[in-house]
Amino acid sequence: MLLCGAFTVALADPASSLALDVFALESGGVVEGEWLNRDELPLTHYRVRTGAGLVVSLQLTQVRQASQQRPALAEYQRLLPTFADTAADQWKLAEWCKVQQLTAERNLHVARVLDLDEKHAGARRAMGYVLLDGKWVKHAETRRQDGYELYKGRWRTIQEIELLEISAKRELEEKEWLGKIRRWRRELDIMAKAREAAEYLSDIHDPVAIGPLVTVMKEDKNRRIKMLFADVLAEMNNSAAERALVSISLSDADEEIFHYCLDKIVKANPPHIADGYIRALKDTNNVTINRAGIALGRLGDRTAIAPLIAALVTTHTQTVGSTGRGAGDTYSQSFSSSSNGTGGTNFRSNEGPKTYVYRVQNQHVLDGLAQLAGSGVNFGFNSQAWQFWYAQEKQAVVKPAALERRQ
Repeated sequence: MLLCGAFTVALADPASSLALDVFALESGGVVEGEWLNRDELPLTHYRVRTGAGLVVSLQLTQVRQASQQRPALAEYQRLLPTFADTAADQWKLAEWCKVQQLTAERNLHVARVLDLDEKHAGARRAMGYVLLDGKWVKHAETRRQDGYELYKGRWRTIQEIELLEISAKRELEEKEWLGKIRRWRRELDIMAKAREAAEYLSDIHDPVAIGPLVTVMKEDKNRRIKMLFADVLAEMNNSAAERALVSISLSDADEEIFHYCLDKIVKANPPHIADGYIRALKDTNNVTINRAGIALGRLGDRTAIAPLIAALVTTHTQTVGSTGRGAGDTYSQSFSSSSNGTGGTNFRSNEGPKTYVYRVQNQHVLDGLAQLAGSGVNFGFNSQAWQFWYAQEKQAVVKPAALERRQ
């Protein structure tokens, strides 16, 4: 059944989204219609039937781009006259368009459904309405009443949007700093530009530049350059920069860089700087554990005593065996901290790879612990003796405090 007259005119409008093909002209204009000689070879011109039924010819030089119709759109044009201008039929056609991803056409038919039946629930929901207290209201309105705004395709609170924008702004600023720092790093190797580049780096005080500084520093193999970057971070007098120095001191493969960064950290000795080293005592890497022991001994923070006792002896596991590349190849390796045990090696085996378990006494952890204990106190790697001593130390501090309260 054909559609009613008013609706047919709307669909036949050549400027509507239902045109079959679009021809973008070199002059800037656009012609929409059905491409009649699509399969003609060689193509010498374009023959187009417009929505008004007029057939026009376009020279190849006149057309900048010809966009072919989608198969679904052609099928839509074929089906269009078979649906009646009723709410039920228009809804069926709208749902068909949804499946075929013809968004503009679907919206047109959903709107027609609401023209014919303003209470149609499916069409209301399709147009973004929700039923609230018996009334159809726009979903966007209800979300905004609840304190949400549509931001980059998702409904978010004002606070979320502010945080996302701050994060996006910071990310952009970090990218800008990364570009500058990498350029100055390259110029450090150019004699004519090295001095100026070093001055630019030394003048960095923006906390946003900390991440980019660390990134470039980790990429570098030159000890002198790494020391320069450590100087820049230390001069910032910023807690984030100080934490970055702790991270670098623990992770850089160059032991000289560890000591160089640690010297700067010990000199500044900001509050809670030992926390990063205390956490490192539980690291799976024994080099990291021992570096943390050295650092904690030099920092003099006695809150590290108990964690140091726990890290005096660490347990390691190493799995070796065939991996398909040949017998004896290393399969995997991991390390984990343990607070008990002295020397010794255990062995676990099963079918396939073999796992060795062994304990290591961490000399630098012991040195750091003895440094904090003071007065020549040293129980070696006897964790129980250290724990007993520390309990006595804490008790000695508690008793004078209790006496003061009684007085």
